[in-house]
This record gives sequence, structure tokens and C-alpha cells, in this order.
Amino acid sequence: MADSLQSDDAMPLSRRAASLLVIPTFVAACQDPSSPSPPSSALPPQEHAACVHDVVEPVEITAPEHGPVADLSVADRDRPTSTIAAGDPTLPVEARLLVLSGDGDEPELEAIESVLQHRGVPFDVFVASDEPSLTSSRLRTSAGGGAYQGVILASNSLGSQLSSTEWAVLATYEHDFAVRRAVLAANADPAMGWGSYSTRSTSSTPLEVRCTTAGRAVFRDVSCDLDQEIAGGSVYLARPASSALAPLLTDDSGNALAAIHTGSDGRETLLLLSRQDPDYLHSQQFLHGVLNWVTYGTWLGERRIDMGLQVDDIFLAGDLYTGGRYRLTDDDMRAVLDWIEWRRTQPSTPGFQLTMAFNGVRATDGDPLTEELRATSHEYDWVTHTYDHHHLDAADYETAVYEFTENIRVAEELPLDRFDPLSFVPPNISGLVNPEVMQAAVEAGIRYAVTDTSKDGCDNPSPNLAFYNRLQPSMLLVPRRPSGVPYHGSTPSQWVAYYNDSRGTDATYDEVLDHRSETLLHYMMRGDADPWMFHHSNLRAYDGEHSILGDMVDTAVAKVWRRLRVPMRTPDMRENGERFARRINFEGAGVRATLYRGRALVIDAGRTVTFPVTGVRASDGESYGGDVIGMVTVSPGTSRCIPLDAAGVGCSPSPGRSGGAGAVTPLPTDYCDGTGTAGLPPANVVVAIPRGSTWRYWDGG
Repeated sequence: MADSLQSDDAMPLSRRAASLLVIPTFVAACQDPSSPSPPSSALPPQEHAACVHDVVEPVEITAPEHGPVADLSVADRDRPTSTIAAGDPTLPVEARLLVLSGDGDEPELEAIESVLQHRGVPFDVFVASDEPSLTSSRLRTSAGGGAYQGVILASNSLGSQLSSTEWAVLATYEHDFAVRRAVLAANADPAMGWGSYSTRSTSSTPLEVRCTTAGRAVFRDVSCDLDQEIAGGSVYLARPASSALAPLLTDDSGNALAAIHTGSDGRETLLLLSRQDPDYLHSQQFLHGVLNWVTYGTWLGERRIDMGLQVDDIFLAGDLYTGGRYRLTDDDMRAVLDWIEWRRTQPSTPGFQLTMAFNGVRATDGDPLTEELRATSHEYDWVTHTYDHHHLDAADYETAVYEFTENIRVAEELPLDRFDPLSFVPPNISGLVNPEVMQAAVEAGIRYAVTDTSKDGCDNPSPNLAFYNRLQPSMLLVPRRPSGVPYHGSTPSQWVAYYNDSRGTDATYDEVLDHRSETLLHYMMRGDADPWMFHHSNLRAYDGEHSILGDMVDTAVAKVWRRLRVPMRTPDMRENGERFARRINFEGAGVRATLYRGRALVIDAGRTVTFPVTGVRASDGESYGGDVIGMVTVSPGTSRCIPLDAAGVGCSPSPGRSGGAGAVTPLPTDYCDGTGTAGLPPANVVVAIPRGSTWRYWDGG
């Protein structure tokens, strides 16, 4: 990009290298060797294993090159058969999107599915090569309303997959119900008003683009005061040759890379002349605006940019990569708090906070670190990490009770303000398939436990979804992602030494930061809700002021702020867990909604559910990143009406809806073996959990 980085903290932005996304994983078990042991009755001597560190190498993912889409025109077939002069935007349509794909293999299909799934937007996919013909009945409800509020085509290559009749059916539906269409990878079709064109790849040389006045309205969350770039895949370069095209994004030569086409029949189509991919940053950046445009700004779900910053092993000492051990000091924490307070003054990170996963065994009166954190505990969120970081895979019930209750006692006696007894970071992500540990955890009041997304069975089932623990279904398992900062790094030199040793490179600290922060950039750009894992050594004030955790976060935040003007949130673990719980409940609650655009949204559900709706009135929601998001609660048997008109009378009376709620499914439960070594309980047995015993399984028959 030609512009220098103008973010709230003026961090330099290096060019993205080869669309590379690196996902590192670091796992540490750091039971302090100087920690006193629990009573022998609670903990057998053999359970005190030596501190074990497991470092899993990063998995590198490259976004592939995608060439230009087929040079096809369907303008002669894409025409409505309706004789209505203009469609009626007040007709009821279901709050749901239709995504059309040619063969199901387009990267654009994956890209828009990622966007919709991360936000929780209901949608259906129609794959032309696999399904029966698209008919009018598919696009209408039994009551005669519209089945979809918007239409998204993966690419114009769909033109060879739909028949002339199907194109006419789709066009007639869009016309009659005033439904908008978006094409995620279009060609510069002269029949749509484009002039002469050429194509080029943007993978090695990104294409700089800027927002037009119309583009600022569509991409209202984008940092349109700065030039942006399309980096990855091929683009069509063409200038509009017709007033039917309103450019949204243009390059230095006047070529339009995004435009809205208004047809003679009144239909509106947003055209993107670039390829899309779930790992292309420009797709993550611009497709949110496409979603808002195609839905007229009202849809079920929400977009948040969260970075749940969880710091493990607070109060303990830990191994360092270059040798020795390190424990945070009171001076370190004063520097950390100065940084936190500065971040809170920045428009990119208001309300900035850290979540401290603590082990209370080393929190003692008179200890400078303990006294500093006691005095400033209200500045942090606190969750339990067990009393002395005991590995829980083989722990019995009494040991687990001790680990939970002793740490809670420490939190209460210090006290640690903002301690959340419901949230738990398991040491080494251990114990999650141990029936006795899980029983003890639930009895201690724990309802949220993090997992490790790098372990089989522990990742999100799909974007921003999670599941409950099958052993204890009242405990939600929250997927947690690696941050890319090694647990045994406390200074730039230690991090660089580990990075170069593990990769065989000779990178500088700035290069390490730039490379690793790309991972966090992608997490945030796509709206990933999973929290991130850090460790206490990462907070060391290596020069009396900065920490490698702070450097990493500052670099990633600057990269996002360069692209989007959306504040980044730092939710605590309970808020994070509650967000997952709402989403899980929503997915299986049979929620159905009818949209009367500009008037009201009427919703049915098969069980009580609370979920976000984007595009409510300003007085009914929170303004965030250009959206207005409101939380809506719906109970079974009664339709809930949400007014959307400025006067708030759209539900007086309610316009109603037909069809009721959809099918209800149980809340999902599953196992997560967080260490990858504990082993899962047999699938065909019921787990018995006698207190104080070792694991036992009884035949479920």
C-alpha cells in the first residue's frame, strides 16, 4: 500500500507475504517445583510429575492462486418474466439468504460460507450441478411470501450451470420481491455496462484500490480514508461504460473493482471483479459490506472482532527457551498496567483488558508480585488455572476438589476483584475426559472450560460454534487458539532464538512479529470468537516498558485498524462463553423469522432463545463497527415482533408470520481430550463417577 500506516498507535505495517497464514500451537505444563504439595490424602505422591513442556510446530496454510472466472454473459437470459412495473420491497421475505454455486467447489462459496457462519446468518446453498431445477416454489413460502431476503452468486461461472428457465425464475423472484443480488466473482460483461477489459493476478503484486463516495456507504466499516488492496487471485480491470454501473472501489487507472448495477427492470446487483477465498484478506474485509448491502442492513446474527487475551500461570515461575526460569515482578506488572491503560485510550481498543488464569500456590503475603496484583486486581479479569498447575488427566476426585477449592480460597482471601468462579483454564488442557475431575469441577461451580483447537476433536465444529462436555453437559467447552507467542519466551531475543531454531531461519524481531501477527490478523478479520493463549513470561517488561505480548497485540491491532474501523473487544471468559452458549442454543432452536423491510421483523422459536439481530433501530441496540446490533429473546408458542421503522410502530399491530418455528435439536455434547493422550471413555458405556475412586466404566446395557 502506498499510504504509511495511520493507525491509532502508528505501528508499521509490512506487506503480507504470499498470503501466508501460520497457526502455531504451544502447550505448557508448569507445576512449580517449589510448590507445596496438597495433603497426602488428597494427592498421591506419584501424581507430582515433573514439569513437562510440549511444543507443537506451526502448521502453515497458504491461500492458493485463483485465475480469472469464465468470461460468460447471461444478460440475455437473466431477465424477469413479470409484467409488474417495479417490485414491492414491503412484501414479506424470510430472514435467510440463498447462496447459488455452480459446482460447489468455488473458493467464493467457501469465502461467503465463512462470512455467514462466523456471524450466525441463516442461509441455504443451491449447487446447480447437483440439485433439481430451480423453481418458483423453491423461492416462495407456502403463504406466498419470499423465501429469501437476498441472493448471492458465488461467481458468474454459474451461467453455464443454470438453464434459461432457471435464470428467468431467479430474475422474476428478485424483481417481484425487490430482492438484491451479489456476485462475488464477476467478469467485466459488456452487456452489464463494462468497457474493454484486461485481467491480471494480484498475488505477487497487490492492487491498490480506494472507496468511492458510494463505496463508503456500502463498506462503512472499512478504513476508506486510506487506500486498501486486493491481494490474492485474479481481477478484471475495466471501466464502467454505462450509467447503470455505480463504482464502489476503483484503482489509479479508473478501473472499478466493485460496482452496483441497476437494470432497466429495477433489479440491483453488486458485482465484485476480483476472486474471493476464505483466506484472502480482501475477502474478509469487503464481504461484510456485501452482506449488509444485499440484506438492506437487517439480518439475524452479528459481527464482532474479539481477542480474548488469556494469560496462563500467573503467580508461577516458568522455564525459558534460552535456559533458566522466570517469574514476573511487581515492576513488570506496573509496566503491563501502563500499557493496558494506554490501549484503553485508543479508538481501536476501548475497554481493553487481560484475563489472568492464575495458580494461587505462589500468591503469598509480602511477596511483591502478589501485593502488586492484589492492589490492582480490579484492572484484570481472573479465572482459575488450578491451585498448583496440577496435570489432571490421571487425578482422582479428591485431588481435583483440592485443586479447585484451594484456588477459589486464594481468590477470595486476597481478594481478587473480578474473579469469575464459573470459568476454568485446565493446566495443559488436561482432565476434560476424566469423569472425577469433571464432577469436581461442576460441583465447584465451573461452567466454562477452554480447550485447545490444535487437538483432534477440540476445535470448533464450525465457525464460532462449540459444544458441551459429554461427561458434564452443564459445562461448555470453549475452543481456545494459540497466539503464536511461545510459552518460554519473555524477551525478543528468546522468542527470536526459538523461532529461528525451529524454522532454520535468520529472522529479526520485527520480521517475527510481522509473521506471527498475521495469524491474529486473520482471526480478527474473519470475526473468530475463540480466545487466545498466552503465558505469564510473555508479560515481562523486557526493557522496563514493553512486553512481547504487548508487541504482538499492538502489531496485530494496527494491521486490523489499517483495514477496518471496527473496535476490537477483549471479552472476559464468561462473556465469551455466554456468546458461544447463545449461538449453540440458536442453531438448534428452530428459529424462523419473517422480515417486513422498513417495518418489522417477526420471529418464532421452538425453545426460549436469545440471539443478536443486526439492523435494529438505534434505540434498540448497540452501535458497533457501522452496525446496530440488538439482543432479542423469543419464547416458544409466541411470535416476537421487533419494530424496524423510525417511529417504532411497525408492530402495532404485528404483521404476523405463518409457518411457526422449525425443528428443535438437542444442545450438542462431545468429548475433548485436550492433551491428546488421556483417551476417551468407551462409546457404548455409561460413565460412573464414585467419589474418591479411580476411573471405572459400567456397561450401559
